[in-house]
Amino acid sequence: MPTATVLGWYDHGNAGDESYRASLPLLLENYELYFTDKIQKPTDIYILGGGHVLSKDFLTALKGKPNKHIISVTATEDTPFELLKDFKSITVRDFRSQNILEKKGVISQYAPDLAFLLKPKPYDLKTLFHRKELYQKVIGIVVNAHLISVPADRH
Repeated sequence: MPTATVLGWYDHGNAGDESYRASLPLLLENYELYFTDKIQKPTDIYILGGGHVLSKDFLTALKGKPNKHIISVTATEDTPFELLKDFKSITVRDFRSQNILEKKGVISQYAPDLAFLLKPKPYDLKTLFHRKELYQKVIGIVVNAHLISVPADRH
Protein backbone atom coordinates (compact mmCIF):
# COMPACT_ATOMS: atom_id res chain seq x y z
CA MET A 1 0.00 0.00 0.00
CA PRO A 2 1.43 3.44 -0.91
CA THR A 3 2.17 5.83 1.94
CA ALA A 4 1.47 9.54 2.42
CA THR A 5 2.70 12.09 4.92
CA VAL A 6 -0.03 14.59 5.77
CA LEU A 7 1.68 17.67 7.15
CA GLY A 8 -0.38 20.06 9.25
CA TRP A 9 -1.17 21.16 12.78
CA TYR A 10 -2.02 17.65 14.04
CA ASP A 11 -2.04 16.37 17.63
CA HIS A 12 -2.49 19.84 19.13
CA GLY A 13 -6.14 19.56 20.15
CA ASN A 14 -7.46 21.65 17.26
CA ALA A 15 -10.91 20.46 16.16
CA GLY A 16 -10.49 21.72 12.59
CA ASP A 17 -7.25 19.85 12.00
CA GLU A 18 -8.63 16.71 13.59
CA SER A 19 -11.58 16.90 11.17
CA TYR A 20 -9.01 16.62 8.36
CA ARG A 21 -7.54 13.59 10.08
CA ALA A 22 -11.01 12.03 9.93
CA SER A 23 -11.86 13.15 6.36
CA LEU A 24 -8.63 12.56 4.41
CA PRO A 25 -8.85 8.76 4.71
CA LEU A 26 -12.22 9.02 2.93
CA LEU A 27 -10.50 10.80 0.05
CA LEU A 28 -7.29 8.76 0.01
CA GLU A 29 -8.59 5.34 0.99
CA ASN A 30 -5.83 3.46 -0.85
CA TYR A 31 -3.01 5.14 1.11
CA GLU A 32 -1.51 4.53 4.51
CA LEU A 33 -1.59 8.04 6.00
CA TYR A 34 0.81 9.53 8.54
CA PHE A 35 -0.52 12.73 10.12
CA THR A 36 2.17 14.91 11.63
CA ASP A 37 3.43 18.44 12.22
CA LYS A 38 7.00 17.35 11.34
CA ILE A 39 8.16 15.07 8.55
CA GLN A 40 9.61 11.96 10.16
CA LYS A 41 10.24 9.52 7.32
CA PRO A 42 10.07 9.31 3.54
CA THR A 43 6.71 8.45 1.99
CA ASP A 44 5.36 8.05 -1.54
CA ILE A 45 3.49 11.38 -1.51
CA TYR A 46 3.34 14.45 0.71
CA ILE A 47 0.21 16.45 1.46
CA LEU A 48 0.04 19.84 3.14
CA GLY A 49 -3.36 20.50 4.60
CA GLY A 50 -5.78 21.38 5.54
CA GLY A 51 -6.68 24.73 6.95
CA HIS A 52 -4.50 27.77 7.41
CA VAL A 53 -1.16 25.98 6.94
CA LEU A 54 0.43 27.87 4.03
CA SER A 55 3.20 29.07 6.32
CA LYS A 56 6.89 29.40 5.62
CA ASP A 57 7.70 26.65 8.15
CA PHE A 58 5.41 24.01 6.64
CA LEU A 59 6.23 24.93 3.04
CA THR A 60 9.97 24.92 3.71
CA ALA A 61 9.69 21.48 5.35
CA LEU A 62 8.38 20.18 2.01
CA LYS A 63 11.01 21.86 -0.15
CA GLY A 64 12.70 19.30 -2.38
CA LYS A 65 10.17 16.56 -1.57
CA PRO A 66 8.71 14.72 -4.59
CA ASN A 67 5.01 14.17 -5.29
CA LYS A 68 3.64 16.90 -3.07
CA HIS A 69 0.14 18.37 -3.01
CA ILE A 70 -1.72 21.02 -1.06
CA ILE A 71 -5.29 20.13 -0.09
CA SER A 72 -8.14 22.13 1.48
CA VAL A 73 -6.22 25.23 2.56
CA THR A 74 -6.75 28.95 2.96
CA ALA A 75 -4.38 31.44 1.32
CA THR A 76 -3.81 34.99 2.55
CA GLU A 77 -1.82 37.96 1.34
CA ASP A 78 0.94 36.79 3.72
CA THR A 79 1.30 33.38 2.03
CA PRO A 80 4.90 32.80 0.88
CA PHE A 81 3.88 32.40 -2.78
CA GLU A 82 7.43 31.68 -4.00
CA LEU A 83 7.35 28.37 -2.07
CA LEU A 84 4.24 27.09 -3.92
CA LYS A 85 5.83 26.65 -7.35
CA ASP A 86 6.83 22.99 -7.23
CA PHE A 87 3.60 21.49 -5.86
CA LYS A 88 1.80 19.13 -8.25
CA SER A 89 -1.62 20.45 -7.21
CA ILE A 90 -3.12 23.08 -4.93
CA THR A 91 -6.73 22.83 -3.78
CA VAL A 92 -8.20 25.70 -1.77
CA ARG A 93 -11.36 25.63 0.32
CA ASP A 94 -12.70 29.09 -0.55
CA PHE A 95 -12.93 31.38 -3.58
CA ARG A 96 -11.13 34.22 -1.80
CA SER A 97 -8.02 32.04 -1.51
CA GLN A 98 -8.30 31.07 -5.17
CA ASN A 99 -8.47 34.75 -6.15
CA ILE A 100 -5.44 35.63 -4.01
CA LEU A 101 -3.38 32.83 -5.58
CA GLU A 102 -4.54 33.69 -9.10
CA LYS A 103 -3.40 37.31 -8.66
CA LYS A 104 0.04 35.97 -7.72
CA GLY A 105 0.16 33.66 -10.75
CA VAL A 106 -0.40 30.45 -8.76
CA ILE A 107 -2.81 27.93 -10.28
CA SER A 108 -5.23 26.33 -7.84
CA GLN A 109 -8.54 24.52 -7.80
CA TYR A 110 -11.50 25.16 -5.54
CA ALA A 111 -13.16 22.34 -3.62
CA PRO A 112 -15.32 22.62 -0.50
CA ASP A 113 -13.59 22.06 2.82
CA LEU A 114 -12.83 18.36 3.31
CA ALA A 115 -14.64 18.42 6.64
CA PHE A 116 -17.86 18.37 4.60
CA LEU A 117 -17.06 14.74 3.72
CA LEU A 118 -17.79 13.80 7.33
CA LYS A 119 -21.21 12.62 8.39
CA PRO A 120 -22.37 13.57 11.87
CA LYS A 121 -23.35 10.91 14.32
CA PRO A 122 -27.15 11.00 14.53
CA TYR A 123 -28.57 11.96 17.89
CA ASP A 124 -31.91 13.01 19.29
CA LEU A 125 -31.90 16.61 20.54
CA LYS A 126 -34.72 15.81 22.95
CA THR A 127 -32.55 13.33 24.83
CA LEU A 128 -29.19 15.06 24.36
CA PHE A 129 -29.53 17.02 27.61
CA HIS A 130 -31.94 14.64 29.32
CA ARG A 131 -31.10 14.19 33.01
CA LYS A 132 -28.13 16.54 32.84
CA GLU A 133 -27.51 19.02 35.62
CA LEU A 134 -26.73 22.13 33.65
CA TYR A 135 -27.03 25.76 34.59
CA GLN A 136 -28.26 26.49 31.07
CA LYS A 137 -29.02 24.24 28.19
CA VAL A 138 -26.94 25.78 25.42
CA ILE A 139 -26.05 24.46 22.01
CA GLY A 140 -23.07 26.08 20.33
CA ILE A 141 -22.41 26.06 16.62
CA VAL A 142 -18.86 26.74 15.48
CA VAL A 143 -18.36 28.09 11.97
CA ASN A 144 -14.88 28.01 10.48
CA ALA A 145 -13.68 31.50 9.55
CA HIS A 146 -13.34 30.61 5.88
CA LEU A 147 -17.12 30.05 5.71
CA ILE A 148 -17.94 33.59 6.82
CA SER A 149 -18.97 35.71 3.87
CA VAL A 150 -16.69 38.52 2.77
CA PRO A 151 -18.17 41.78 1.45
CA ALA A 152 -17.89 42.05 -2.34
CA ASP A 153 -15.55 45.05 -2.11
CA ARG A 154 -12.98 42.96 -0.17
CA HIS A 155 -12.47 40.21 -2.81
